[in-house]
Amino acid sequence: MNIREEISKLKEVAKKNGLEVRFHDYKTNAGDFCIFIYDKSVRKSYMVGFDGLWGIVEFSKLSFKSCLNCAYKWIKKRDKRFEKVNGKWIYRNN
Repeated sequence: MNIREEISKLKEVAKKNGLEVRFHDYKTNAGDFCIFIYDKSVRKSYMVGFDGLWGIVEFSKLSFKSCLNCAYKWIKKRDKRFEKVNGKWIYRNN
């Protein structure tokens, strides 16, 4: 799996859904990398982040493949705090 290609594909899907993806490939307290998803029309900070570890078994929840799949799923379905109103996603903070 080519990481750069996969992130590029994810960025295209995000863009088509009015979102932005940023990929940080450096070690933090949360892991070795993170996929951040932004919707600047809703809030300035990221909406969700998927942290993972390099060199971990592929089926682990912390693997790159698992984080990538979670990011795609979030982009397509969002979460229950978001609702599409008049063609725009809005955040319900309740």
